[in-house]
Amino acid sequence: MSKQDVAKSIDVTGDKKDWDYLKRSSKTFEACQQGALLGLLSLFGVQYEIEKVYKKSTKTSPLLTVKSVEYFNKKIDVINYVTLEMDKAVKCCGQEKKWASRLIKRSMDALSFSVLLEVAAENSIACQMKKTRKTEFTIVMKKVRSITAQLHNMLFVLDKETIRDFGLSVNRTIIDRMAGSNRKSSLIDRIVTVNPYDQQIEKLFEKYICKGVYNNLSAFKPVPSILLDFDGTNLEVKSFISDSSDDQKRNRSPIA
Repeated sequence: MSKQDVAKSIDVTGDKKDWDYLKRSSKTFEACQQGALLGLLSLFGVQYEIEKVYKKSTKTSPLLTVKSVEYFNKKIDVINYVTLEMDKAVKCCGQEKKWASRLIKRSMDALSFSVLLEVAAENSIACQMKKTRKTEFTIVMKKVRSITAQLHNMLFVLDKETIRDFGLSVNRTIIDRMAGSNRKSSLIDRIVTVNPYDQQIEKLFEKYICKGVYNNLSAFKPVPSILLDFDGTNLEVKSFISDSSDDQKRNRSPIA
């Protein structure tokens, strides 16, 4: 069912809450898929810097702003790349007034996540993607259906539920490290650095992913994990929202 069909099925006179509920669920899952990738990248020896979050929602988990990613002796300035690409998109549009600030933020989040996907691919982390709808004046956020990665000579497959639980835990772990600073702090104090092979992330990996059974191919098959309690927001959005168009392509990759 498409988003339009969902909107039609909602009782407009009764509850706008249903639609808001779906939007919150989708946004939180975006934070979860980002968290899952960030967690795996750390376990693959990737270091990254995250800008601290100062305004936190009580209903959704925030997407993190990735400042830079460092691996294979090279460093990608994610923020600089995203800013340049966003400037190009606005200029090509020719109607800057239609790029509302919230749409620019959404587009920049989408570009940043695309960088993480490319870094993941370079580190042999395979992501199966869902198809997404094209929208005007917005770069679409890519959606992950499943993630496959080989660690410790084992093949791990993260389904939607595992992405949700592991990713949300990584997201919260990083946010917990942001305490004790404000916008007036020095630049270095406004950045959280997650080092390669982060011990806390290792423990989350063991808790949410390293529990399962082997199939005949010796590949890891995860056991459904317990849904985390996170302010009552439900992430089961697959049955409500189905995306059906090809992902938008970017003109230039940040990875040389």
